[in-house]
Amino acid sequence: MYPILVAQHKLVMPVKNFFERKKSRQEIEILLKALQEERADLLAQNVELNAMISYNGEIKELLEFKKQFEKTDAVLAQVLVKHFSDQSHFFLIDKGAQAGMKRDMVAIFKNCLLGKIVEVNPHYSKVLLVTDSMCKVAAYCAHTQASGIHEGNNNEQLTGMRYVSHLAQVEPDDLVLSSGDGLVFPKGFALGKIKTCNPEGLFYDVVVEPIFDLRKIDYCFVIQKGAVLDSGALSAALITLCEDHEQQVEEQKKLEVARADHASSPIVVTGQLQEVSTVCQPLEDYIPAQQLVQQQRHAAQAEIEEQRIVL
Repeated sequence: MYPILVAQHKLVMPVKNFFERKKSRQEIEILLKALQEERADLLAQNVELNAMISYNGEIKELLEFKKQFEKTDAVLAQVLVKHFSDQSHFFLIDKGAQAGMKRDMVAIFKNCLLGKIVEVNPHYSKVLLVTDSMCKVAAYCAHTQASGIHEGNNNEQLTGMRYVSHLAQVEPDDLVLSSGDGLVFPKGFALGKIKTCNPEGLFYDVVVEPIFDLRKIDYCFVIQKGAVLDSGALSAALITLCEDHEQQVEEQKKLEVARADHASSPIVVTGQLQEVSTVCQPLEDYIPAQQLVQQQRHAAQAEIEEQRIVL
């Protein structure tokens, strides 16, 4: 039996170990894929929480802001073509005008901004990515609240954030979120994380690293452009703006009336026409024009008579 055992050890065991390692490798790959998907979901939740925490510091209506993450009106689209070059970065998605797509609608993935629709065809649309040099997004940092303009540079690995004041505080690894100041991109979606930040004159040179690899994205959600606003909140904001405008008009009318009443004398206006004081006082040494001319004539005649006496 010894030769048989030796042959089994040298021939059978290596083959058996090979298939066991292959099986283990497949299990590890499956586990790695599951962990990557779990990481993507956790990162999306982290983006949502950071955006809500930052927004809560400014506006109390946190529930209204959270609605934009529910994607109730979002349209699921598949990425047909991915184009990355030194001139442009864009996706072609399988939703077009027949599916309700319009220009400036926003594409998102896992609560991260991908870009906006720039061309709409009947059966497909073109999405300009945030890594494109022509795409600019108003943005801010989640922790330090430093604001600036996020823009691509035709590099899917790195983007930039410009016009960040040197007086602001900028930290590496801080999350960059859309501020919603424009009319296209809504507020609170991630653009990336700060990789490096160096002061250059009056502004920082901020390098941003995208969270996801755009080459591995096969689908996305398309939502309406702009921030999600409640109709009641919008009406209240419009009423406030109208009241402020009416108050400014009334103050302007009061100012014009006061200027008309005191046009004959210079006045000094302090506050909102609370104090009006005349700064011109009558002069005690004032000489009328006729009397001044007579005095000059007498002085000239006196000089002529003195010269005659001398001669």
